Amino acid sequence: VSFTTGGPDLKVGYARVTSRVPVEATAIFRVVGPTGNVLTEAGVGSARPALLQVGAVQKERAQDFDSGIAVVNVGEKQAKAVLELLNPAGQVIATNDEIVDLNSGAHTAAFLSQIFPSVANQNFEGSIRIRSNQPMAAVILRAKQGLVYSSLPVGSTEK
Repeated sequence: VSFTTGGPDLKVGYARVTSRVPVEATAIFRVVGPTGNVLTEAGVGSARPALLQVGAVQKERAQDFDSGIAVVNVGEKQAKAVLELLNPAGQVIATNDEIVDLNSGAHTAAFLSQIFPSVANQNFEGSIRIRSNQPMAAVILRAKQGLVYSSLPVGSTEK
């Protein structure tokens, strides 16, 4: 599947695959310049739904790097999630319980500095913990000046 905007229009969304056999998928985000040259490209693997997820995040002010977090509610009911920012020692330093309140099948995305304004003007390395009352799938993308450069894994302690 390929989406081409042919201009400045942004395409957002997600794909859900239902199968009787195990299936894994990869998405590739590619930004092409006006002359057709590839400016950046990043691959993102499958995201497994869970009630509790944890992933590495980073914000580098001088290099203009930020982590983008995208979540989708794959549950059958409305999802209410709490996002917690943890320092390298694993201590919660910020909480946001307002940004993720999603109907079934709905999705949202935001940069770390938008979710936690306290890190907008500083450097940060740590992790984000996402706790929800419904299964959610999440991906973390590392971006520089708004262009995606890499994806970071999201894990869970659930089986």
